[in-house]
Amino acid sequence: MESRKSRANNRKVETSSGKNTKMRWSWDELRFYEIENDEVYRARLEGFATFYQSFYQDERSYSLDPALEFEIFDYPIVYFRAMSSGH
Repeated sequence: MESRKSRANNRKVETSSGKNTKMRWSWDELRFYEIENDEVYRARLEGFATFYQSFYQDERSYSLDPALEFEIFDYPIVYFRAMSSGH
């Protein structure tokens, strides 16, 4: 039988994976946190967004809108050919 705490944790996992979720995972503490103040959360990331844009020389930017906080990396397929000398 599933405990109340277990059901609550399952609900958090379901909520954390949805679009526009306000749940964030802390790897250090192994727990979820819910964003309570969007303005404070956005302000916390402004320095990172500025650094990110500067690092990529204005070719890329990091959105402060949580719904747009993702990046798609398109890596080309690279084939390697190994040669053996028979040793």
